[in-house]
Amino acid sequence: MNEEAADWIEQVVEQSERVGVDSGQQHAWEAPIEKSWAALATNEGEVLKVPAKELQRTERTNALKAKQVLGDISEADPNSVLERGVIRYLVIVFDLSSCMDVKDYKPSRKHAALASVQNFVSTFFEQNPLSQIAILGSRDRKALMITDLGSSPDSQRNVLQNVVEDFDSASGEFSLQNSLLLAMKVLERVPDYGSREILFITGSLSSVDPSDVFDTIKSCTTLRIRCSVLSLTAEVYLFRHLTEATKGSHAVTLSEQNLDELLKIHVRAPLMDSEFLKNLKGRKWVQMGFPSLVSETFPSPCCCHSEFTYSGFLCSRCNSKHCEVPTTCRVCNLSLVSSMHLARSYLHIIPGPSFTEFDIESNEPQVCRACNRAYSTYDMLLLECNSCHSQLCFQCEKFAREQLNACPFC
Repeated sequence: MNEEAADWIEQVVEQSERVGVDSGQQHAWEAPIEKSWAALATNEGEVLKVPAKELQRTERTNALKAKQVLGDISEADPNSVLERGVIRYLVIVFDLSSCMDVKDYKPSRKHAALASVQNFVSTFFEQNPLSQIAILGSRDRKALMITDLGSSPDSQRNVLQNVVEDFDSASGEFSLQNSLLLAMKVLERVPDYGSREILFITGSLSSVDPSDVFDTIKSCTTLRIRCSVLSLTAEVYLFRHLTEATKGSHAVTLSEQNLDELLKIHVRAPLMDSEFLKNLKGRKWVQMGFPSLVSETFPSPCCCHSEFTYSGFLCSRCNSKHCEVPTTCRVCNLSLVSSMHLARSYLHIIPGPSFTEFDIESNEPQVCRACNRAYSTYDMLLLECNSCHSQLCFQCEKFAREQLNACPFC
């Protein structure tokens, strides 16, 4: 290779790297795998392209089936009575063992899971503002505390990002028992009316435990802790037994997109245990306060960070100042919320909208009532609300089902 060819190759590489950095796009080897063959089908040896309508129907069917992982039977029986927890306490166990450095996920299992967990934390607090999340890590046969129970999505994401960056390379083995013991200590101070959940995101195929892990699993069952596992590799009997004993869910991810979809399932609160509801003696009232936002001329210390600030939320009981809501008062232990958070927390309790496919096929295009665009019933999947009979296209129905949780015209 002569010098001119070498210089030309260096210029092309530098230009491609500069374009990738400036535009924020990934390289081809870093981008997720595009399954272009999924849009193809064979018929008597002839390769045919699957219509977009069939792909949309398959995507919607898979999304409705995924909701059944949490026992959501409202799609099959809209009149059924479902009870869910409004205030949830979730502990996420992040695997930091050597198995997470494998590059079958791009750029690695650890970074792919980190990006998915950060998106999950934001979505979780949007739909569960009264809930709290704690994040744990497991490496070198030990469990470490990354973040304690809190309701601030920004602090949770930033601390997790810093901890993962500090550990340049994951090391050691994963320990299920040590993770369960530390998570149980975090959840032991949770009030009785709160829903206790543990979510494992792991890529390990084994667990190194100091003693009998099955005794620890029985303790989780006694404390009514629901454990779920998302495996990045394959199904493990120990993880499956944990989820079955605690009435959780177990799933194996297929790709980065599938990991995001499986995490979205855990955004909605799971159903309450029927046996626990039978043994429940009466209902307990939860005291909550609605703090007032004040701005002061001179700064004063807050109770949450012990820093001087000019504005904050005053507790309705003891007048102590806090930086953000929802939170728990550090002085009188009163739950401080706003009316917006309280209303948003009840959104997932209301049954979602029910749509059926619009089967009438005609040459005339049908207009979506939401986006006011005309679509052909041969190319686009159109759906009709069972209550108001409004016709929506596939994208608008997906937004109403996943984001609004209600029909916009009912």
